[in-house]
Amino acid sequence: RVEGKEEEPFVSSLVLRAMKQALYDPECRGHYALGSRYYTHFTSPIRRYPDLLVHRGLKELLAGSAAREAESTRLTERLPGIAAHTSNTERRAERSERELLQWKLVRFLAGRVGEEFSGRVTGVQPFGLFVQLADYFVDGLVPIRTLADDYYIFDPEAHRLVGQEKERVFRLADEVRVQLTGVNPRQRGLELKVVGMPEPRQPRRRRLRPRR
Repeated sequence: RVEGKEEEPFVSSLVLRAMKQALYDPECRGHYALGSRYYTHFTSPIRRYPDLLVHRGLKELLAGSAAREAESTRLTERLPGIAAHTSNTERRAERSERELLQWKLVRFLAGRVGEEFSGRVTGVQPFGLFVQLADYFVDGLVPIRTLADDYYIFDPEAHRLVGQEKERVFRLADEVRVQLTGVNPRQRGLELKVVGMPEPRQPRRRRLRPRR
């Protein structure tokens, strides 16, 4: 149980990402959360295109004329294509909104490279940590190569990185102090480093011996 705990929003986000995304569908499939066998799209106070389609269908059914029935039949035949189009359009709009917000925040922070920020771990991957800056609600990446105080092993089941020797652990919702080390507006990315970490070791170059 994570309700009321610091990790609640991050665990909730993971659960939502693991769930199948909702789609508009011409078939009546009910509403799982409401426990209702019959359900249709309804948004208030904002009207979406699927709402207008529902209104048209209801209006034609209530009118009951032969012409209205013919129009209703034509609309029913078009519903699968309309459902697919509106689902794809909604995904595209949501993605564009996220990308624009991330790009604006990255540009805003471009002049603050070298500064330190408080943050929380929002994601753990084999290649590093995602940390959300507390004051700006924007995520950046701490590459695993910069965790130079130990050799860290990824534990996918517990969503954590564990140091092999010192056993230091980075897990979801951990509070960390990070330094902004790089900004890439084109890729909408921030690169971070955990404060207090030693510099990563550079790989040794092999010396080439002159041929005799």
